[in-house]
Amino acid sequence: MNDAARLGRRQRRRWLHRLALGAGASILALGLVRTFVGWVFPVASGSMWPTLDVGEWVFLRWDRSLPQRFDLVAFRSESGDALVKRVWGLPGEPVLIEPSGDVRVRSELVRGAGRPALVKVYDSRLHPVEDHWSHGGTEVDPWRRLELPDDGVVWEIDSREVPERLDACLLRHHKGVHDDRLAPDGTIRYGSVTVHDLCLSADVFVVEGGGRLRFELREQGDRIEFSLDLPQESGPSSGVVRRSRGSAHVEHARATFEVPIGRWFRVRFQNIDDEISATLDEQPPVTCVYRQNTPHERVMAGDGRVDLEVVSLGERAYLGADRAQVRFRGIVLQRDIHVPAAGAYGVGRELKLGPDDFYVLGDDPTRSRDSRALGPISTTRLIGRPAAVVWPPRAWRRL
Repeated sequence: MNDAARLGRRQRRRWLHRLALGAGASILALGLVRTFVGWVFPVASGSMWPTLDVGEWVFLRWDRSLPQRFDLVAFRSESGDALVKRVWGLPGEPVLIEPSGDVRVRSELVRGAGRPALVKVYDSRLHPVEDHWSHGGTEVDPWRRLELPDDGVVWEIDSREVPERLDACLLRHHKGVHDDRLAPDGTIRYGSVTVHDLCLSADVFVVEGGGRLRFELREQGDRIEFSLDLPQESGPSSGVVRRSRGSAHVEHARATFEVPIGRWFRVRFQNIDDEISATLDEQPPVTCVYRQNTPHERVMAGDGRVDLEVVSLGERAYLGADRAQVRFRGIVLQRDIHVPAAGAYGVGRELKLGPDDFYVLGDDPTRSRDSRALGPISTTRLIGRPAAVVWPPRAWRRL
């Protein structure tokens, strides 16, 4: 064997030696990470959408410290699989899932930062308004669709010669709102469970001052309205939130907003967990809290008894203007998380959690098996906290 061959053999041996050392070090490092830090697990269901999606892989950090409300936690199922849910109820607290889909803890609706984000169900930038919204009436239609060079497709109402408070002066979302969701590819995935709490937002351009802007939401038997007086020139004006059932109207709150004329501004109006909020751009909102919605009355067959039905029917979201010329674009409709009252634990009857128990729910409760069916999760079953989505690369994000 010549010198060149012997040199090549020695180099190959050194390379194989280094490869073996590197592989061993990698295996040792992975073993240490898996033992002391955490590991990756696949997402097998859509119960935590949109926080987690099927097919993603999550890095779970081993951590058995006590979580806070709305923290994400991982625990072992009865079959030994790792499940991820969100904490809603803490040790010692009474929890109740209401027929309306709301969650009460210590008899109070659960509000505050950390709740699952609102779910988008419609966006006019992705789906034509005319396919999802009705406009006009049998005798008058003050609406028209415009394509403008700088603003794209807008919907304009000119109701300056139309009597006030006609439904013809409103765009009306006619699809109903269930546990729908707008997928990343822009398609609407329709659900079947009616959702009550909504948020409606849109860009608004007042062509000519005067009149009144109107945003409305319906929940159960109530019509909830935000109306904004439109000044002749840019400046302060009054915005009012009121709630109506039939001919009875209750004004809940009033605030002053700086209203621009001749430029776009965004209006956001929502009714989430019996709390109404409306604002323009980044201005301080007008808000109010009310006790509960008015259920529909239903006469039971035969004996004339009246039952109260917790349901929201028909058209649920509206926007438009009275005695005004206004344009709209970027119309977005969102819904709140809705927890169906189905299960044996905390449903229909308050459940008092034990000193080491947590009440957990999926972020998509209509598709989640959680504490409603599984019961409270004890601290002994907690294994860690989801830290990040690590696969696929396009979905990488911290949690």
